Amino acid sequence: TAFPGLVAYSASKAALARFCEGLAEEFPALRVSEVFVGPTSHTGIADCFDPAEFAEWATRWFEGSYIRYGLQHPSDAAKVILAALVSHSPPARVMAARPI
Repeated sequence: TAFPGLVAYSASKAALARFCEGLAEEFPALRVSEVFVGPTSHTGIADCFDPAEFAEWATRWFEGSYIRYGLQHPSDAAKVILAALVSHSPPARVMAARPI
């Protein structure tokens, strides 16, 4: 989903997802997994946002149902990613996100 205010970020994530999909199809011998990481806290990514603008966009994201996964700590996502890395048969798409 393309988030208002984060269109370039959303587009780059979508492009990367299609790249992983195509790479897996083009080179079946490779173990390619797309890792979908849901919203995380304590990453520092929002530290550069203007607080007033962030509050405005975040309100819009929550009210518009753009946020479909609960916040998680980066260590939670890391556990899921690590499990995929050591798997002998990782899935094509790994969900490191918590449903709301």
